Amino acid sequence: IGFSPDGRTLYVAAGTAMLAAYDRQAGAKLWQYSLPPSHNIPIQVLAHPDGRRLIVLMKDDVERDSEYGSIGILELTESGSPKGIQRAFVSGHPMNMALSPDGQTLLVVQRDLQTKRDALVWIDLSTGSVTAQLPLPDYTAVGTIGIAISPEGRNAYVARQTLRTILGIPFF
Repeated sequence: IGFSPDGRTLYVAAGTAMLAAYDRQAGAKLWQYSLPPSHNIPIQVLAHPDGRRLIVLMKDDVERDSEYGSIGILELTESGSPKGIQRAFVSGHPMNMALSPDGQTLLVVQRDLQTKRDALVWIDLSTGSVTAQLPLPDYTAVGTIGIAISPEGRNAYVARQTLRTILGIPFF
């Protein structure tokens, strides 16, 4: 679930191949978007601060807890309805994501398919390129469940499944 920058629209990534937008005040569905068959199941959606894009974290099969996924960028029209999605970036399994307050950088926690370890990946949204990657400490089968960027954009915080560990990472 994510909000538009003005807070009037609620975006929902359904457990199926659907995204939907709702008017927060009226509760009415504004639109529903079916992802193309070649795309994955959306599990997280973030609204870009410019109001013209949604960033969608997708997984190929939630029921199998698959190791594969992708990030998609859904372009919105002037009226706010979807006009198309592009798959983007990230190899491996993206597990969670956070967008910098200025909308220029996407932080993705991903699981490396070879080592089964988590890493924090910085993606420049203007180019779609990975600008940095930081391996996260190995806690033997304890994956990362959450990520957030501080409101001023100086630090990222990563929480582990046991909630015994919250890592504060300088944002660079």
